[in-house]
Amino acid sequence: MGNISFPYLGNSQIMALVICVHVFFAFFAVGGLSMAVFLEWLGIRKSEEVYVAFSKRLNHFLADMMKINGVLGVTIIVLLIGLWGRFTVELYNVTFWTFVAEGMGFLCLMIFSVAYRRSYEQRNRSLHLFYGCLAVFSAVIGAFFINVIWAFMLMPGKWLVTKSRWDAFLNPIVVESSIHLIVPCLLNALVFLFLWTLYKERKTKDASYQKLNALFARMLANLVIIQPISGVSFLLKVRRAGEHYLSSPKPYDQIINGVATPFFYAMISLAALAVFATIPYHVLGHTKGRKFLLITSLALCVAFFMGAYTRERARKPFLIHSYMYMNMKTVAGAGEIKPVNPGQAVYEGAGCAICHKMKGSGGTFGPALDGVAEKHTSESLPQFLRNPTSDVMPKFEGTEAELNSLVQFLLGKDK
Repeated sequence: MGNISFPYLGNSQIMALVICVHVFFAFFAVGGLSMAVFLEWLGIRKSEEVYVAFSKRLNHFLADMMKINGVLGVTIIVLLIGLWGRFTVELYNVTFWTFVAEGMGFLCLMIFSVAYRRSYEQRNRSLHLFYGCLAVFSAVIGAFFINVIWAFMLMPGKWLVTKSRWDAFLNPIVVESSIHLIVPCLLNALVFLFLWTLYKERKTKDASYQKLNALFARMLANLVIIQPISGVSFLLKVRRAGEHYLSSPKPYDQIINGVATPFFYAMISLAALAVFATIPYHVLGHTKGRKFLLITSLALCVAFFMGAYTRERARKPFLIHSYMYMNMKTVAGAGEIKPVNPGQAVYEGAGCAICHKMKGSGGTFGPALDGVAEKHTSESLPQFLRNPTSDVMPKFEGTEAELNSLVQFLLGKDK
């Protein structure tokens, strides 16, 4: 049975797309729940029933949002198992307890969010807010643990040497990436809430929406300034950690001057536009200046997807596959059914098909391999595989026998 290969976009692109959509909804779920609890607290403190009422409606909307996000999360797991089964086994083995903790966090989120949503009418408002705080805390904890796993795949750190699960958990960028995670959660929620209340205000002329829109606009205009700070801190830590722990290619290099560069600079440009668009808002005030926040909101939405895709391009296939899949660990005894052709066994075990297409099957990240014999000989191809001239392609780290089998397979001389 051949490997599964999505047409046109390829497996890695499909995976990146699903992850980006999932992360967008997940960030909104975490940030939106935080805003719901904050609005209720603010309403109780200021005796503003409009805040409490909107908190209730927002909470019910988030219940449906979480269902969609759960489906996307399951889709990611299915794609990982179906497309990169051997890698997924390795990843689950290394980060098993982190996955367990992440699952427990989201289980608690479901329990406390249901308790929070169904107890709005009770008289004990402090207890109700306590349920909400527990739900928010569970959401943040769950998001933190899943971020630990994604950060590990981007920057494994000392795990490459020690193979310790603890070192995988405490990867070099776990702190910076987690801080950089929280701000977009709130921004995603604020962008949506600002746009929604603006729309409802203009449609219904309801003064309550005007009050809510002013609150969300002020929070959005202030918080958008913080995001670039956390982003720069995260990027610099990726650079320092890569120089210390990794050989080429490094994620930072792929972001600044590699496959992820176009998406990175698009994100930077949009983020700068979002920040500068808040200046007229602060100068002109809410009534006259909030139209500039429309520019900020739209720029942030597109910048979010550009940033998420930048990280996906920087992470795949360099860290996931070059250190955990292409390091030849899966060649010997990998899988119950082994190809008869030893060169094909190395080709599949090394994960070449993740990036390259051959005989109509494989990825689209790198060039097709059907014409290798036109560019290389039996002497030049091994040298290229050991020391590729491309900054994108990792070095082949198998044995000489495995290298020879792979070369014969790629050149079509193993028949």
